[in-house]
Amino acid sequence: MIENNDYVYAPTVDIELQGQYFIKGAFIGTKTYLYLIPHESAVKSTSLKDFFIDGLSKSIRLERFSIGDKKLHEIMPEILQDPEMNLEGLDSFLVEMKAKWDAIKRVEIASLAKLKVVSNFFGGSISYKNKGDILYSHFIMRIPNSHRKLVKAFYKEIA
Repeated sequence: MIENNDYVYAPTVDIELQGQYFIKGAFIGTKTYLYLIPHESAVKSTSLKDFFIDGLSKSIRLERFSIGDKKLHEIMPEILQDPEMNLEGLDSFLVEMKAKWDAIKRVEIASLAKLKVVSNFFGGSISYKNKGDILYSHFIMRIPNSHRKLVKAFYKEIA
């Protein structure tokens, strides 16, 4: 696989606002799928007691997904650079990881009504509209300067 031809990769993007800070993640995009691999994910309260404790302490409990001693987003560059890896293998790997950690997001581009990739002076972002939706859903809130033009160029034919 060739970066910026078969896929585009941004190792750190802002996914969503949780409390007073952004959750960070890695973005991998192909012409078929958009993938987000959070660096960490907020854990939802599973009991009424946890809900009140979290609310009163104004804290967010976080979980991280690891393979061995490395977090998933840390091993992605190795996986993407593996000469044996292809797009089907990448999708299979990420679908398998999503089954283990639901915080991973995977969106099929063909199922979308509209994909919007923004790269301008103020920043970069990715939003999409599902068929039947009126409003766009944010996929990535902010793409750093070093990657936003690459992401925009990769999707210029689609978005």
